[in-house]
Amino acid sequence: MPILHNEFVKRQNDVFEYTPEHIKELDKCSKEFWHFLSYVKIVHPDEGRIEFEPYPFQKEIFKTIAEKQFIVLNISRQTGKCVQNQTLINIRNKKTGEIEEISIGNFYEREKNKQVYNPDENI
Repeated sequence: MPILHNEFVKRQNDVFEYTPEHIKELDKCSKEFWHFLSYVKIVHPDEGRIEFEPYPFQKEIFKTIAEKQFIVLNISRQTGKCVQNQTLINIRNKKTGEIEEISIGNFYEREKNKQVYNPDENI
């Protein structure tokens, strides 16, 4: 989806006058990643411009990127990495066809605690 013009998003070829303080901050940002992150903002559709607060897994990725020279991340997009525990999902029982609404957190705990099926136990 393209970014529509927004008061918080600079347009192509916008002119900006850099002061000596801006240049110092740019230099500091280029050398200190965590300082740079303090300037990162997200344009939220309802709340406008908000601070970017990385999730713990994102902080771990940033730390790895800062410490290692070469890394490969096999991370797909939109796979629920940012979904909260209380997000509701619908699941269907394969045997009965019954549909149940359950939170992702409860679903995860249920699946984690399932016993592995051992066909020899039913003999």
